[in-house]
Amino acid sequence: MTDLKVTIREATPADHGMLLLLADECLLPLARRAGHPERYQRSRLLELFRRAQLYVAESEGREIAGWVAFEEDGGDVELRCFCVNPGFEAEKVANHLLDWVEGLAIARGRERLTAFVPTVDGPSLHLYHGHGFTTHADEERPDMIVVDKPLPRG
Repeated sequence: MTDLKVTIREATPADHGMLLLLADECLLPLARRAGHPERYQRSRLLELFRRAQLYVAESEGREIAGWVAFEEDGGDVELRCFCVNPGFEAEKVANHLLDWVEGLAIARGRERLTAFVPTVDGPSLHLYHGHGFTTHADEERPDMIVVDKPLPRG
């Protein structure tokens, strides 16, 4: 596994087309594997782009290697979506994005990071476990797992 050097920046509207293409490549197959292809809707992603904080990880060649969307709710930061460009898999892009969001949340004085992960998404569960998140059953959706991590006080 290599460690790609990336720059993380706020996404712009000009990035949205590429982010949707990456989502089609990464998230649609995940929704199908989970048995819920109806959960993947481009219209919902576009709404997420409008309301969430959206950042991209850019390679040195200025190619989008991945992106993350999150929302802040009181003391919590909810990670809403991660997507890594398949051309950059196994290059720690998701690790860089997760570390970056965690650092930003701590700097903003937030108390906890939370995400909801499909039970069939082994790579995401592995990522979160490697970053010290704990898991809990989602009582309303048995096909999802809640992962969360308390943050240190800045």
